[in-house]
Amino acid sequence: MKALMTVLQRTFTKEFYSQNAMFFFLIIGLAFGFMSGREHQALATLIVSTPFLMLIPGVIWIFYSLKINDFNILVLQAKDTAFIRELSLLPVLIQAVSAFVVVLGQFIPALAYGLFLMTTAFRLHQTKSVLILGSFLCLLPALLVLQFYRKVNSTQREQTISRLKSWFDLVFQRSYAQFFPEHIVRRQPSLVFVIKVFGCLLILAVSQLYLFDDYDHRLLAMATLIAFSTNLIFVFHYTVFENKTLSILRNLPITFSVRLFGFFAVMFIICSPEAILLTRTFPKYLPGEKLLEIIVFSFSLLGLGYSFLLRKSMDIELYSRYILISTLLLIVVILFKVSLIVLALLAGVLTIYWHRKHFYRFEFTGTTSKKGD
Repeated sequence: MKALMTVLQRTFTKEFYSQNAMFFFLIIGLAFGFMSGREHQALATLIVSTPFLMLIPGVIWIFYSLKINDFNILVLQAKDTAFIRELSLLPVLIQAVSAFVVVLGQFIPALAYGLFLMTTAFRLHQTKSVLILGSFLCLLPALLVLQFYRKVNSTQREQTISRLKSWFDLVFQRSYAQFFPEHIVRRQPSLVFVIKVFGCLLILAVSQLYLFDDYDHRLLAMATLIAFSTNLIFVFHYTVFENKTLSILRNLPITFSVRLFGFFAVMFIICSPEAILLTRTFPKYLPGEKLLEIIVFSFSLLGLGYSFLLRKSMDIELYSRYILISTLLLIVVILFKVSLIVLALLAGVLTIYWHRKHFYRFEFTGTTSKKGD
């Protein structure tokens, strides 16, 4: 039993935190880099003061649970983890305990903050808030355990397409730019939701600071940089989609310029919420060309991340580390007042050079990207 738990923790729990390291680093940085202990306590007091505000952490935990569930399903469906599906041969009790251990390890961040809120609510004699928090923290892991158990015992079930889906696909024809956004929304809806909400809230919060003090464009540029850096995770999944899921695209007679244009069209659709919000909340006293510089600079980083994936062998864990290091370095560069247009031009030149040089040398194998000989 101990050996089984060790394997499950390494396959699910450790891998879950590794693949989402960028997300957790950003949350930790925002939570503990800008708020003191007293501010956390004041926020917790405000949340538990009324049952209506309790919906805020509840909704966040729901989408975090969806993120966990999506990850577990992907792992169970992967070819290299087919041995996990042999859990269905074990007694029901062992299967349930195994699922509980996996889910508990993945749900620890939500449990930790939930216990903090429950302690605050108990101290303030907010009985309803304690019951609501306890319900969320018990029900969501229980549903995850149930879904894990069901998926282990039904991985070989045949998937069918409904008549409504067949009719919809027949009537509405999609362009190439719609393929990947629809694919990623279907496969990982919680990932899309978390990244979009995080990016939009960050841009909105920073833009509101301009209402109370005079800042130059660098503060908003750094916020947009962080928001678009999280979207680089989609760039990794786009590479997987282009080279594995829809690998026929590599064999089509398409020029390099058209391929890059298609990539940026896809990224424009995915990043449109952040771009639209940035345009609508851009401070009026800043020059309009600064808005254009920030947008061009942000999209150029997506192109650079895409071409960088084609030249260096890495998985999503290593790629997330590069994203984090590059984001921190670019923040320092922006603070030194380096022109965003210069950075965008440099990123554009590297994007075109690496894309042309490495596109047809690139080979995708499993979850790791490799260059062909």
